[in-house]
Amino acid sequence: MLQSGAFNSTLWRTHGRVVGDEMRAINNLMTTSTPLSPGRVSLAGHGPDINNPRDPRNGRNGELSSEDPFLSGAFAAAYVRGMQFGEGERPTVNATRRMLASLKHYTAYSRETDRMGSQGNVSMFDLWDTYLPQYEQAMTESFAAGTMCSYFSMRVEGTPGDPVYVPSCANSYILTEVVRNYWGRPDATHLSDCGAVINMYYPTPKGNGYTKGNMVAAAAVALNAGMDQNSNTISPSHLWLALAQGLTTPAAVYAAAGRVLAQRFRLGHFDPLEALPPPLLRFGADDIGTAANREAAAEGVRQGAVLLKNVRGSGGAPALPLAVGSRILVVGPTALSVTASIGDIYGASVRPPTPRNSTTAPPFLTPPPPPPSPAPIPCRAPFVPTVPTTAGRSPARQLRRRTWVATR
Repeated sequence: MLQSGAFNSTLWRTHGRVVGDEMRAINNLMTTSTPLSPGRVSLAGHGPDINNPRDPRNGRNGELSSEDPFLSGAFAAAYVRGMQFGEGERPTVNATRRMLASLKHYTAYSRETDRMGSQGNVSMFDLWDTYLPQYEQAMTESFAAGTMCSYFSMRVEGTPGDPVYVPSCANSYILTEVVRNYWGRPDATHLSDCGAVINMYYPTPKGNGYTKGNMVAAAAVALNAGMDQNSNTISPSHLWLALAQGLTTPAAVYAAAGRVLAQRFRLGHFDPLEALPPPLLRFGADDIGTAANREAAAEGVRQGAVLLKNVRGSGGAPALPLAVGSRILVVGPTALSVTASIGDIYGASVRPPTPRNSTTAPPFLTPPPPPPSPAPIPCRAPFVPTVPTTAGRSPARQLRRRTWVATR
């Protein structure tokens, strides 16, 4: 909200560019994202989060940009352009990208409590007036790679599934009809929120019970609706079984795989190094936590902060500016809280600030040194899977065995 309060699309694009530059730099270095996350850093970005902050009790309000869908859309369009293409490039669908931006949480997601089974009635007017405009701007103006479909299940009168509450990741109307057909983005990829597909398996409140305890059906309905990638919980064997049971088709699998691979082509993953744009290879340790990037963050605070009233006590004297050397008392339960200051998602280049130390402590760590060159991988003969004899076994057991042998 602080960023959107600046009402400055140039600033938003700069902030997005910083994210894209540093993400590509860390990916080039093959370093970890945070000490708590030992995995490699990919180029798939889950954000920005452009849901509507409808209730102050929503635990994700700190990530959101605005109650106004138009302002959220303008913010997202500028931010995504910077993330994926930098500040100077004019975005196009097939241009090479620094990273991928998946807009979240698509859509009408408004609460954290019992979020796995949250559901609600959404009128067609509210859907198009409040819950879709911000996504449309980022998808059509800046060609966001796609969306992250949410845990929310909605009932929209007149759409497929009505009067049933349909989970977002199984909702063909919002995933396919709206994004790919109406907005003209057949290339867009839809990624599930973590565990959103298995939610269809579990009953409420642990899930939404959409497929009534059937994991294979959950995998099938998400794929058929237009979801391309699953975060956690669904294994390839579930798709094999869905195909065997006729719940989905090879064409649906090929279409999803094609969209995902096309995004990787746009990242340059399959290009010779000499064919990549020079900036993508240039990004490294010197581009992480730079003075210019720190200044961009500080400028966002200066432009977005709002002073409601500049009065000290009852005397009417102005409280600001503070005199040089003034001492400020910071008290309360969030005085030393990192999460209260910047949320719970941040990169390893950041020295987390708190209200108490933000005026004295340097907010960024020294960029990490480049890692040593990895040892060469010895060549070996390719693994050729063999399918053992399956006589006497049930078709489902045979399929599970073939899947295991082919993917072990």
